[in-house]
Amino acid sequence: MADAEYEESSLLSKSMESSSSSDGNADFDEEVDTCKATTLDINPYMFEPEWSSDGDETPEVEGNVTDIEPEGPDRRENTEWCTCGQCHPLDSQEECICCQEISRVVDRIELAPGDEKPKCITEHPGFQSVVLDRDVLETAYYVYRQQYGPMNLTHNSQYRYVAYRQLCRWCWKWLGKRIRVVLPACCVHKILQEFPLADGEQRTGYRDPH
Repeated sequence: MADAEYEESSLLSKSMESSSSSDGNADFDEEVDTCKATTLDINPYMFEPEWSSDGDETPEVEGNVTDIEPEGPDRRENTEWCTCGQCHPLDSQEECICCQEISRVVDRIELAPGDEKPKCITEHPGFQSVVLDRDVLETAYYVYRQQYGPMNLTHNSQYRYVAYRQLCRWCWKWLGKRIRVVLPACCVHKILQEFPLADGEQRTGYRDPH
């Protein structure tokens, strides 16, 4: 009888270990697996949280958060406008902005440790851990899901969306209601490299909310 109880306990323990080791990203993966066929219609620049007038603090940003509006030659045809060395042309003129042209991002670069600061925000030691690390993004997603509910996005789209939010929070802290930011082209490119578009998927670029 003792042997049978031991055997049953051993099998239960192995079953639990197997379940624990295989779970990993199960919740994250299961949620996105159910919506792979969903048509994407989401603005990845719809960052949260929004400021409420009931709060005691004012929003970090209340107006136009982009320092410049690209003018002159079409930036989509070259990268002469890039001074950080990491930008790639994006789909619209408005999105072709270097991290060195956005004061909030430059401020974050200046907070990098050491005397020699990186030329590009993507070279900041915090960029990998805050914006690209999958464990960090999954944790940030669970916080989002608790407050807003699950996303109707495919796997990499979900990672990209959370990565955009993380970058925004890292550099801008939080935004006022209906405030959108144009993210640096270098950052968007790095995020797309890490979490590429699926076959046939089209990227949703910046959309002015006004």
